[in-house]
Amino acid sequence: LNLLIIEYYMAKQSSAKLDFLPTENVIIQHDKFLSGNMDADGVIDNESATLDEPVLKTILRDLKAVSSKLRAVIFPRSENQLIRDWDLWGPLFLCVFIAVFIAEVQIKHHFSMQSRISVGTNKAWFSVCCILLWLIGCIFLAVSIWMLVDPRRRISLDYVNFYENDPLLRYAVSLLMAVGICLVAVGLLGCLAALKEATCLIGFCFVAIIFLLISQCIVSALVAAYYDKVNNRLDGYLYNLIHDRYGRQAWVTELLDSVQFYQKCCGSNSSEDYMFSYWQIVHSPGTVYYVPVSCCAQRQDAYPPHNLYPIDQRCVEYTYDRQPEKAVHKEGCYDKIMTWINENCLITFSVSLIGIPFEIIGLFITKNLFKKLMNKYHPV
Repeated sequence: LNLLIIEYYMAKQSSAKLDFLPTENVIIQHDKFLSGNMDADGVIDNESATLDEPVLKTILRDLKAVSSKLRAVIFPRSENQLIRDWDLWGPLFLCVFIAVFIAEVQIKHHFSMQSRISVGTNKAWFSVCCILLWLIGCIFLAVSIWMLVDPRRRISLDYVNFYENDPLLRYAVSLLMAVGICLVAVGLLGCLAALKEATCLIGFCFVAIIFLLISQCIVSALVAAYYDKVNNRLDGYLYNLIHDRYGRQAWVTELLDSVQFYQKCCGSNSSEDYMFSYWQIVHSPGTVYYVPVSCCAQRQDAYPPHNLYPIDQRCVEYTYDRQPEKAVHKEGCYDKIMTWINENCLITFSVSLIGIPFEIIGLFITKNLFKKLMNKYHPV
């Protein structure tokens, strides 16, 4: 009885399963038996059997299937059933990997383009800065050479002697000329370094600009110290030169002769400063000389300190109260010398400060360009 019940339920379940199968166009062949051979004609599709087909045909068919599946993944419009199949996850992962790789390449290209643009911008600014430094160096050279060569300017450089422990304006001007030469060289090297993207030259320019900046500060300090000491000591110093050292020391004699010739003055406060001076006592022969020849009005062919030709040959013999204005310059030299020295100090001090802001800006631009080029050629 139990066996009958079990067979009944099994038959009922099998009949229920068959209800879901299509009943149309189904051909049941009773004369085919599966004995000893896995082939079943009419049951297995010959197109899906790959055991007997050529290898080339199998490869081509698989490539065709892969391409169709890739197309279904990339353009999922009508291939809904293919997308649901599990074997499409492989092409999907492949497509995702390719997309990520392409995105990474595009990001690197984007940052590379930004880096190139940044390097190009820094190179342009660095070149402009080098050109400005070159121009500033030319200005330094022109001013320093003008002050060293022009006799009217050169005289003021020697008022305070180096051996008297005072900074000479001459040394400040000479240092300014050296700074100008270095700035011209740095400007040219900087343009070459920007063109060739030479990191070594750019680093050298950075160090050179630092030293030049320090040198310009030294020039400014020398000029300021010279100006302070000259303003505080010039009156007594100039009188000492005239009364005690003129005619005794050659450099003092030549200096004062040149000053009195160019400034058309005599003595410190007036021509009477030569009264009872060392020069008057020693250099007066039988006739007393009251002023030196450089205090007299000169001819056009005169040139200090040695080629002095007074218009009136007896101008040195006139007493202080009888000196004609057309023959002897009676006005003192102190005020004119102060104006002269202040003018030269102002020129030197101003010129030395002109390049400092540009050099500070140049330091930052040089540093940025150096870092960009190091990241470009030596990335971490």
